[in-house]
Amino acid sequence: MLIERTARTDRSLRQRPLIACLSSAVAALLALHLLGLQASAIPTAIELTRGEASVAFYGDRDRLLVPGSCVGVRWQVDGIREVYLDGVGVVGSGTRESCTPGAPTLGVVFSDGVREDYALQVTRLYDDPAVALELLALAFLVSIAALLLFGAPGLIVVLTIVVFAPMLRLYANTGGDYITHQFFAHQALETGQFSALPPHFIFHAFIIGLAQLTGLDLENASFWIVLAAQVMTGLGVYALLRMLVRRSSSRPGEFIPTPQSRPHRDWEGTNRRFRGGDANQSTYSESLPLQAGVALLTVGLLIVASLVVFNPWFPAAFRPLLAPPNTYHSPTMVFSRAFSLWLFVALMAALARRDAPGGRWLASLGVIALLTVVGTLSKPNYTLALAPVSALVIGYGVLRREAVSRLALLAGVLIPAALVLIGQYIFLYGPDAQSSVYGQQASITIAPFALTEAYGLPVWWLPLELVLSAHFPAAVYVLFPDARRDFTFNVAWLAFGVAVVTSLLLIERPRVTEANLTWGNQITLFILFAVAAGVWLRHARGLNGRWLLAGGILAAHVLAGLTWMLAP
Repeated sequence: MLIERTARTDRSLRQRPLIACLSSAVAALLALHLLGLQASAIPTAIELTRGEASVAFYGDRDRLLVPGSCVGVRWQVDGIREVYLDGVGVVGSGTRESCTPGAPTLGVVFSDGVREDYALQVTRLYDDPAVALELLALAFLVSIAALLLFGAPGLIVVLTIVVFAPMLRLYANTGGDYITHQFFAHQALETGQFSALPPHFIFHAFIIGLAQLTGLDLENASFWIVLAAQVMTGLGVYALLRMLVRRSSSRPGEFIPTPQSRPHRDWEGTNRRFRGGDANQSTYSESLPLQAGVALLTVGLLIVASLVVFNPWFPAAFRPLLAPPNTYHSPTMVFSRAFSLWLFVALMAALARRDAPGGRWLASLGVIALLTVVGTLSKPNYTLALAPVSALVIGYGVLRREAVSRLALLAGVLIPAALVLIGQYIFLYGPDAQSSVYGQQASITIAPFALTEAYGLPVWWLPLELVLSAHFPAAVYVLFPDARRDFTFNVAWLAFGVAVVTSLLLIERPRVTEANLTWGNQITLFILFAVAAGVWLRHARGLNGRWLLAGGILAAHVLAGLTWMLAP
């Protein structure tokens, strides 16, 4: 049996590069055909006069191949009162890209008050069933090649780009938060003044740097940076799942994991399958279906949304107030989440490997400190939640005399977080604030439930919204006893709790309704979902009722996310 199984495995390993090459070759042929369709595009134009007014509107192509692609437009109007491009006010002449789902439209208000809208004729090739089928086949073949050559990480990269690139491109072109942060970057680039940037300036520095290096405009640079961050978030989720699946749970009653903890017996079989085959031999090819499943689970976690979406009676049904796990309209949110997730992964890995060699431990500590600094300068909300939790873990370890690494928490998280947060606070809220973000004195004040009042939401709804938002993590925590003893899971819950309490008790003025302190809810809940998925994956071997129930709840969250993504 073992000889036959080894022979099958060897044949599979030899065939994998061949299948990957064939998939890549067919994908290349499909890509060439599709690019040929796009290459045959021609410019389109609208030119007219109306009395003393003139309107000229040009597009660089009359067809688009894939969702999220853009038309480069140019306009020149004279003798008019107002002009709008895709509904957004613009000056009388200019060039930019139009990525709206509809046709690029120039709205013109003439001097007599009459408004006319002029739409360029653009064919969306992906609406053709034959072209759509080719695009799906191309995505499938590239996914197969990526899975065969690089395993789950390769498939995650491909699926993340296919699923999220069109939507993120649309947001980069039309989304309010994207335009705001592009404006900050443009101000800093034009004036050379650092105060034009908010205190979480890393995203702006990245898009300015990419624009300067490549010649892209800030809009396109922001799209590529955010897409790269989304890919890194997907890879971070995979790393977290892999860490949780391979790691044993703590012994009963332990909050802090110990090196002597033994694997949970329900997990041993699944652990071997996740690694691929038996523990004593490398049979990676046999794990390809599982690798594909983990990749799909990862992309699903990038989609999950609150079950509030399914409640038609809630006035904010399509904009949950406290804790949507995924949002895409804020570039700094998508960007900073990648650093927050990798910080969590690095910190949990370091706390579980206290017996690592000195050089390796110092390197790990340096990575944690760097991620803390960069993540806080990207968006401080996750650090505002993680820092108090780190202090709680240190205190718990002292009281219980547990072997918790105080150095990783102090030097890696608390000290760098305190230094950066104090600097950001002085920069934005201090008496001599240098930031031009608000244009007036800003502050953070204690005002319990002021945000719900500002939105006109009843306080009684908040507990129900939290349950609907965190339904899957709560189900895993209740259904599986080892989940309640898992150190990583408990830390994720604590961070989520701190973030929610902070967002309910504190408020940022003067822009109360921008709800800037709620970003921590979203980041911590996303990480909580990823941890819950890892714990849930441990129990995949049994496929019992509890596992299926939790999986059904997760599927409902994914469906809610798809509903939210596709909503107008």
